[in-house]
Amino acid sequence: MQPCYEEADLYRESLRGLEERFGFRGVTSLVLGAQNLMQQLMRNATHTFQQLWRQHRGRAAGRRQLAQMLGRIKERVLKKFDCDSGSLRKRFAQEWLVRIFLPFLLKRLESGCKLELPRYESFVFADFGGIVNLENIYEETVLAALLPAVGRGMMSREGRGVAGAQQGSFYGQGDSGAGAAPPLPPSRRFLDADNVLTNPDTLGLLMAENKTVVAPMLDSRAAYSNFWCGMTAQVLQVSWVLDSLGAMSLGCCVLWVPGHPGSLEVQMFICNREVYGFLPVPLRSHSTLRDEAESFLHVQLEIMVKNPPAEPSPHVWVPPKVPDKMGFDEVFMINLKRRADRRERMLRTLYEQEIACKLVEAVDGKAMNSSEVEALGIRMLPGYKDPYHGRPLTKGELGCFLSHYRVWQEIAARGLEKSVVFEDDLRFEIFFKRRLMNLMQDLEAEGLAWDLIYIGRKRMQVERPEKSVPRVRNLVEADYSYWTLGYVLSLRGARKLLAAGPLAKMLPVDEFLPVMFDKHPLADYTKHFAKRDLVAFSAEPLLVFPTHYTGEEGYVSDTETSVVWDDEATVTDWDRAKSQKMKEQEELRREAQNSDVLQSPLDSAARDEL
Repeated sequence: MQPCYEEADLYRESLRGLEERFGFRGVTSLVLGAQNLMQQLMRNATHTFQQLWRQHRGRAAGRRQLAQMLGRIKERVLKKFDCDSGSLRKRFAQEWLVRIFLPFLLKRLESGCKLELPRYESFVFADFGGIVNLENIYEETVLAALLPAVGRGMMSREGRGVAGAQQGSFYGQGDSGAGAAPPLPPSRRFLDADNVLTNPDTLGLLMAENKTVVAPMLDSRAAYSNFWCGMTAQVLQVSWVLDSLGAMSLGCCVLWVPGHPGSLEVQMFICNREVYGFLPVPLRSHSTLRDEAESFLHVQLEIMVKNPPAEPSPHVWVPPKVPDKMGFDEVFMINLKRRADRRERMLRTLYEQEIACKLVEAVDGKAMNSSEVEALGIRMLPGYKDPYHGRPLTKGELGCFLSHYRVWQEIAARGLEKSVVFEDDLRFEIFFKRRLMNLMQDLEAEGLAWDLIYIGRKRMQVERPEKSVPRVRNLVEADYSYWTLGYVLSLRGARKLLAAGPLAKMLPVDEFLPVMFDKHPLADYTKHFAKRDLVAFSAEPLLVFPTHYTGEEGYVSDTETSVVWDDEATVTDWDRAKSQKMKEQEELRREAQNSDVLQSPLDSAARDEL
């Protein structure tokens, strides 16, 4: 692979002209993408060879037949490699041509076209102003004009077509008679079944409803259901109301639209008495096969939040997983030993996304006694009280801090330049791995100095928008935030956190971090830390979220539901849903939305379009 990598790298300088002509700053990402494509193709070819060899090595009698078999396996692998590389190259080129030219066209057309859009908004979207986004229509219109031009340009460059990998049998027409091995089965089979039923009693439950036409309502990551039909104004309004009602009331909702043209006057029902299953949100027309695959993967990850994994059929071939660290030096996953359910789910979700991690056993604060706390030199920050409850630090918060602190120590001791830290109670946004890798590539291409990047948090400053980062997509300067669900930490950042000596003036870790990047609103806390120069950013939109929120079924907090750190007799069990904190900070104000952040194509592909 090394010569291939070097050849791809040779094009780096010749591609620099794209920045001057079109303002494209992703040359490094483009080259890395090509190198990753080569690696993927080679992995697939190697796996195909191994599979074929294992299936047929016992059928050869003697060296001659073995040599013939190896030759045929080689021919089959090369033919498949040729076919796969042709389609992947085409898809890769199309995707990058769009990524290069779409932002350029949008910017060039902005002065002449975009400013005219508000003139039409009042009457074009009179009925659906809250549903359809005019900005999306503008971008899709430009994209619709660009895609055919890209296709024509690529066709003019193509030579002859690539022969399909399935043409002819594996052993050809010349092999027959005794001793000849049987032909291999076809190498590809397709099954269009992206909806997943997780309730084994679905059929019986629906039959028990005794309706003429009834369907199970399936869950999704956005305001979509499995009810769909011709989108007239009347039906669109009904489907929108249905999605809203379906989440609030249980039963069979009628879907029949009286007087709808072409209606057979048969009432149709959708039932949500039970949790039946899940479905992926439809992607945009320009989305790739890779997008579709990752969207279905996200459905599988969402199933695992509250259900056992949806295991593949033993009769379906599943490509092997090859986990990596996404370009980071280490990926840490913090988990309490007694939380085996969370550990198993997180390890499985990371594996399914092909993310390799190091499991870190969390410090169980509830199991620590006062003498252990004292031996570590731990002292509470003078005058600390929870800003919203007025309570002192809990043992759960103590254990949480020490767990993260040990990760920071390991980063410093091993000299890890950039690492990711996950907690075990999070769920991933769609296209998580690709979006995080793209963010880091853009960040490095810009040469921006950073210490910490939130990828999951609760934003606490809700009065004004956060400052976007110029020329870096999906990144803002972090303001006062809670939670440490997931973050990226540099070696310099870890050293700064350790140098602050937080054990001798401890407060919850998600209060400590805003203190260190000087965004904490309480001077009584910040005054104890003289050096507050941590350079902190946040992904926008966020890439991970909690599996459960306060008050939801299955919500368990190892930090909130605990005991006071130095008083094992005082139990803490505050319900954050009823706390003053949640009343004051339920949602961002409209004017505080981070609306000017540079977006990537994956954001539009993942967006809920209803």
